[in-house]
Amino acid sequence: MRAIIVSCLMLAMCLCVAICFGYSGHGVVKVSAAYEPENNAVPAAAAPRSAGFGAFGVCSVYVTIPGEYNGMGSFAVFAVDTDPDTEEKILTGITPEESSRYEFPAGTLIEIHALPNPFHEFVDFKQNFKSERASHEILSVEVRSDREFFLLFKKKNYIINEGIISSGVVLSTNQFKLGDEIYVSLTLDSMFEVKDFKINGISVNHPNYTGEIKFANNIATIIITEDWLGGYLSNLDVVVTTKLNDMFLIALITASTSIPLLILLTVFLLAIGKRQRKAARHALQVKQVYAFQTDTGSFIKGLKDGSFTGQFTDKDIKAELKSQSKDPM
Repeated sequence: MRAIIVSCLMLAMCLCVAICFGYSGHGVVKVSAAYEPENNAVPAAAAPRSAGFGAFGVCSVYVTIPGEYNGMGSFAVFAVDTDPDTEEKILTGITPEESSRYEFPAGTLIEIHALPNPFHEFVDFKQNFKSERASHEILSVEVRSDREFFLLFKKKNYIINEGIISSGVVLSTNQFKLGDEIYVSLTLDSMFEVKDFKINGISVNHPNYTGEIKFANNIATIIITEDWLGGYLSNLDVVVTTKLNDMFLIALITASTSIPLLILLTVFLLAIGKRQRKAARHALQVKQVYAFQTDTGSFIKGLKDGSFTGQFTDKDIKAELKSQSKDPM
């Protein structure tokens, strides 16, 4: 009887031990399954936000265009991976979590692409490390901590491509960028005025012209807008035709009318003067003949010494004209 009781107690103790070891073994399997997975598989509870990058933590990347560069460009952010079959680079566009903040698992390779707007150009990525690779408009970064990047842009500068430029035209500059003003002036002699002032084939001085180019006092002001750059870029032709000034034409017409009158007056006066000299010469001859008729001795003496020839000098004629003017009768 005692043996039976001892056997039962020993059997009960074995059952207890077996039960305890059984539960303890089940717990070890769970731990192993949770922390030592086969083939390094990542359990669902510990999976990162982007599969394939490794569970090393999440990093925030801030990409910003400072206020003074707004409207000059934009950017795009990509996660970089490699196709295992072709080894080609795969870019996956990333949407920011909020505003300009992006989230990536640590160790992720990303690219930031700068996208300048038309007539602008990209300058630089600010605050990038030397170890990072920037190929002008593309920055390649391996994210291992929170980072912040600023993208800088500027207006593109253009050198004026001069086509046909009329003589006397002066440009205020030889280069420009969006928003600048160019002054195109013309120097003329006072006898001329502008007939037609064409810039790139458009008559900007025409009364019906309503474009953006302003024209006053022989100066055209060109405001460089996106429409201008889109239409002409850096090309510039300035063709000016001129005409005689209206006031100069009036003076010229007056002079051309007066000159014939002056010529006629001169001819008339010369004709009158010639007739007066002829009359004066005749009067002198009459006086001389009368003098010799009244004094025959003097006449004979004049013939002998040659003082009487019937000819009179200009001095004699002028003296006679003067005496006639004093005593016209």
